[in-house]
Amino acid sequence: MTHLVAGPSRKIAPAPPPEVTYAINLAWKETLEGAHAKAHERLKQTWEQEHRFPEVAWSAALIAARAGDTSASYAWVELAVRHTD
Repeated sequence: MTHLVAGPSRKIAPAPPPEVTYAINLAWKETLEGAHAKAHERLKQTWEQEHRFPEVAWSAALIAARAGDTSASYAWVELAVRHTD
């Protein structure tokens, strides 16, 4: 017997290009070295260069939280959620 499952259809977001993945990885490396502000600025610049991928926003949210900037973290979470759909 086959069961049909109904639900909303969702598009799969395209993967970020290599330069965006590189920026995210570099930002995490900087964070691990304690350079939270530099890492956050890198992701902010990546976003401002029209690389609006949820991966950028989620990483920026987590890095801002690690830096203790909760308001920036929440703002990035909001952007990440908006760009997920």
